[in-house]
Amino acid sequence: MLKIVLIVKYYYPLKRPSGILRFVMNLSEKLGQKTNLTIITCRFEKKHKKIECYKNYKIIRVASPFYISSAIKAARLKPDLIIFGTGISKLWLLLITSSIFKFFNTVFSYTNDSSRPNYFLYQFVDINYKNHFLVKYVCTIFEKVICTNHSLYNFYSKQNNIKNKIFYIPPGIELSKFHNIKNKTNKNIRIGFFGHLSYNKGSDILLDSFLKLDDDNTELLLAGVGSLNHILKKKSRGHKNISIKGYINNIEMEILSCDILVFPYRKSEMILGLSLSAIEGIAMSKPLIVSDSNCLRDLVINGQNGYIFHSENELMEILKKLANDKKQITNFGIKSKTRSNEFNINIICDNLIDLLE
Repeated sequence: MLKIVLIVKYYYPLKRPSGILRFVMNLSEKLGQKTNLTIITCRFEKKHKKIECYKNYKIIRVASPFYISSAIKAARLKPDLIIFGTGISKLWLLLITSSIFKFFNTVFSYTNDSSRPNYFLYQFVDINYKNHFLVKYVCTIFEKVICTNHSLYNFYSKQNNIKNKIFYIPPGIELSKFHNIKNKTNKNIRIGFFGHLSYNKGSDILLDSFLKLDDDNTELLLAGVGSLNHILKKKSRGHKNISIKGYINNIEMEILSCDILVFPYRKSEMILGLSLSAIEGIAMSKPLIVSDSNCLRDLVINGQNGYIFHSENELMEILKKLANDKKQITNFGIKSKTRSNEFNINIICDNLIDLLE
């Protein structure tokens, strides 16, 4: 059985698991059924166990400095390969941290070169696309680079002589969990946003477009916490058809209550290669209206299961159009569900194992 170590700085348990963490945990559970998997992560609180057996795999929590401690621990486990899973979005920082990790792992590893593990980079998040020249140096550290959206794949692949190192494997979800949920019928058209209420994720763009829509037959649900929370509440004051909720642990039923999901991201850095909430949305037969963002674009076939917009006014016009066309919403939802088949976590896990082997 393949012996794998996955390096992830932020891991279970966290009070508010991000889309990245939710995906990595789902993937790890599947990997743990078919490989000898160990997760090495940071121990943020003393109450958390240093070593824990969890859902078919082992979690080892190490102290800071994380990249040195995890490298030493990984070397002592003598795995067949090490996956460096990263949420780092800047190439220069990725180069530094991965170099530190590999140096200490090599120092504490075996003396026989043939026994040393292979190193894979799993680029969980979208990155800052500057400093392209650094790609070749990052790729000298790793035997393979796994990208979670097409933009990342194209970016890494542009470098000469390394395309055979670069692979695209998207994030995934347990489809059966979402495909079997029955949709609700609303009297009004409910538009939903799920995510951090931050400038990058653009919840204020959606709110401004919705206010311009000025349609009493529509509702807006904003679910999340963040720096824009106060501004959003102030703007929506007096509008009974706007609801702003805080962090929701189990968002499936809230997503289900919406007819349309909107993801108006300004930037895609620090976000899972493909938004997990958006993937969950299409699995529940929801049309998507998204900005032209790297972590959203791959999920929408424009005019078939939703729309890709490029301005606030364009978003408002799309909302206006769909608010008066329930049949179109239903048709988009059917095509969304079909599109979600590409993100089956079981198939994604099998593809990953094939690559690792």
